[in-house]
Amino acid sequence: MIVLGHGSPLKGFDSDMRKVVKELAKKESGPLVVAAFLGSQKPSLEETIDTLVKKKIAKIFVLPYFLLKGRHTQMHIPEIVNNSAKKYKNKSSIVLCDYIGYDSRLVDILKTRIQQTPCR
Repeated sequence: MIVLGHGSPLKGFDSDMRKVVKELAKKESGPLVVAAFLGSQKPSLEETIDTLVKKKIAKIFVLPYFLLKGRHTQMHIPEIVNNSAKKYKNKSSIVLCDYIGYDSRLVDILKTRIQQTPCR
């Protein structure tokens, strides 16, 4: 499984994402959970797919770690996944999962963040 984040030129931008990947890996029964990023950050989605195919992972899930519908979730990511699926059609199945979007549990997280804010 590839957990796909946006990426940023800021140093340490990926620390929270890597925590999510680590915790998901503990809970997921699949063979591998890794992070990948869009843009110039490494590893890219394409590089990560290439690596997993070389490791003979038969089914690769791409999970966009995005909250909102936008160009990345609607255009860029599906294009990369479709191109990779064609490239590796005889070696691996590459499946695009839904982005996070709305989930009522997010409302609870936001409420908690507001309550934790010291200037409240």
